[in-house]
Amino acid sequence: MPSLWRAEAETRKFPTLDRDTSCDLVVVGSGIAGLSSAFEAARCGANVIVIDRRNITDGMTARTTAHLVSEIDDRYFELIDAVGEADARLYHESQVAAINRIEAICADEGIEADFARLSGYLIPAEAAHVQELEQEFDACQKLGVEVEWTRQAPYPLIDGTKALKFADQGRFHPLKYCAGLVRGIEKRGGRICGGTAYVAHEENLDSIVLSTESGRTIRAGAALFATNSPVNDRVAVHTKQIPMRTYAMAAWSPLRVSRTRSSGTLCGRITMCGFSLRAADVTG
Repeated sequence: MPSLWRAEAETRKFPTLDRDTSCDLVVVGSGIAGLSSAFEAARCGANVIVIDRRNITDGMTARTTAHLVSEIDDRYFELIDAVGEADARLYHESQVAAINRIEAICADEGIEADFARLSGYLIPAEAAHVQELEQEFDACQKLGVEVEWTRQAPYPLIDGTKALKFADQGRFHPLKYCAGLVRGIEKRGGRICGGTAYVAHEENLDSIVLSTESGRTIRAGAALFATNSPVNDRVAVHTKQIPMRTYAMAAWSPLRVSRTRSSGTLCGRITMCGFSLRAADVTG
């Protein structure tokens, strides 16, 4: 499936693992989760190797809409009902911390990933949805989420309705960001191996040995599996998963939401009853 982000970023090929080796941490999966984890470990002094069966960032990270949001699709009032206020608050704090961390890494590492702080909007697709937004507003107030009501949004509102506006959300270019993470990992002595498929592992008292499809092995102090679907456990997680597919489409838009940063009409995310919109400044 073609990717808007892939068309906007330089593709770099990484060598396959060509010999048996060892490290402190081996990361299986080279999307944003795997590369972020590898970067943080390398930053703390660990000797890191990242492997992927395909090329780096060739999976879901290249096809995400790249919203950076603390607002969630499943609604905070539902999360409170499921896990309680304390855990729901912890979840929100983790999302805020993640956005802050991406911003900090971009600044510290000099990564030009088109990062921008923006507002996000939760908009009713029909008048009856305002009641759901009122529930969400009350839940956000309990959790300390920064949110306010607005009757103006980058997307036209239905007459007589209002929207929730979430401050300090964000957007970025995921592949430019991941390319910066790769540079940070390599600068700290880490290795990135594409075309290197995990097939099995053996755990010992003081290490774990990963076997790859080519027959090469990696002996590591620890292993982190960061694949879109688990490859290290065929039962425990897969039996709890529900098959689902979502679609992301890119199109030119004449709406104010699509204007560039200089226009002052930025919007990170517009969410309406099952789908969301975001703006991206692209070339070509």
